[in-house]
Amino acid sequence: MRIEKLSIIKLVITGLAGHDPICVYIDDFGGDTYVSIKITEFADKWEMLWPLKGASLSESFQKSDNQYIIEYFDKELKSTTNYDNNVNKEFVKQEILHARKNKYIDYSQAKEMWQEIEKLEDIREDCSNHHASVELLNLLNGDPRNTEWPEVSNPEYQRME
Repeated sequence: MRIEKLSIIKLVITGLAGHDPICVYIDDFGGDTYVSIKITEFADKWEMLWPLKGASLSESFQKSDNQYIIEYFDKELKSTTNYDNNVNKEFVKQEILHARKNKYIDYSQAKEMWQEIEKLEDIREDCSNHHASVELLNLLNGDPRNTEWPEVSNPEYQRME
């Protein structure tokens, strides 16, 4: 039997604007290839093996920019998002105005679609799940999932930066 004593470092980060207290657990295996890192903040948790590439953890982090670190910890988190409901509603309203200007739809159709947009809770989801009228879906080329929704800065990504 072999027993090893491991030293796990716990850091607690507080006072960071827009964040709850953050706990960072670092488990150095003693090698120069990987370090286990676990980060928790309220209900969020990220856990990974951080590649050292022959450097210390500090040197390894200093060689990496924010974008690399954020995307390494959370591969799903992107710097932009197209899920801003207000921006998406304005986008569809512009599509209605464009269709009206080019006489693809008449005044009453435009008015009905405009009113429908105002009633939808989440325009992108409602259109993608076909909870919107056929006219509105046709305005978005029949398949809203393939519509190029406008991209805006992702506030969750900015918070992590």
